[in-house]
Amino acid sequence: MTIAALVTAAGVLAMPAVMKSGTAQKEEVAEDNLQDAGVTVTAQDMAVLEELGGLGHRIDSLDAFDVTGSIQTTDPADPSGPQKVDFRYCRQGTRLYYKLGKQETIVSEDGMLLVDHHAEKMFLMPSKDAETPGILPSGKQIAGFFAEEGYKIARRKRAGLQWIELERPNHATMKVYRVGYDNARFVREVYMRLTDLSDPFNTEKDQVIHATVDKWSISDPAAELFDARRYISRKGTRFVPVEPYKHFAFIQP
Repeated sequence: MTIAALVTAAGVLAMPAVMKSGTAQKEEVAEDNLQDAGVTVTAQDMAVLEELGGLGHRIDSLDAFDVTGSIQTTDPADPSGPQKVDFRYCRQGTRLYYKLGKQETIVSEDGMLLVDHHAEKMFLMPSKDAETPGILPSGKQIAGFFAEEGYKIARRKRAGLQWIELERPNHATMKVYRVGYDNARFVREVYMRLTDLSDPFNTEKDQVIHATVDKWSISDPAAELFDARRYISRKGTRFVPVEPYKHFAFIQP
């Protein structure tokens, strides 16, 4: 799993980016034997979807925060079994810090630096190409997207959290998406069931991603988290790794 999974596939902070529109199909199955094409979205459903979209913008409204938790993935095709990694996501103004397992990403004035401690590699993307916070679509745009996907939509309370749940057994990429959040509208838990594209109707092959947030801290994170100079230093017009990372493979455009 990559760092991008923290804010996309994991869905901890907003909407998943793993979806493709459509219904899973099997060529050998007659059309009238296929599962239903999805439910019709009501005005009440749209209100729930807009609330779902607003969860990401709740985070966009913060100038500084520090959130930690864990992500567990279960993939029946992986013989090593379920995998669990810790994550951390911090923001201070326009500076960002992600950590997922042994991978780190720092977004600062120097650009976006990706550090993979396991592979012993670093990649620096120039500032003009680095991501910036606050780029999520509006709540209405996200609601409109999900409304076209044919999900059954529900909202309920469970275990002290408010939950929004989307389910469609024959969705082409994601059959289930559940988000649990607290009274302050901070996401605390996300559950996703992803379709195996090679055998879309076989739920035993579905991949499951379950993310849990342990702590939200709405304050300035430690300044050193955003300091890319922990790993690189400028030498003329280029950057080079610093000790003890000089043996890391370093790529910069």
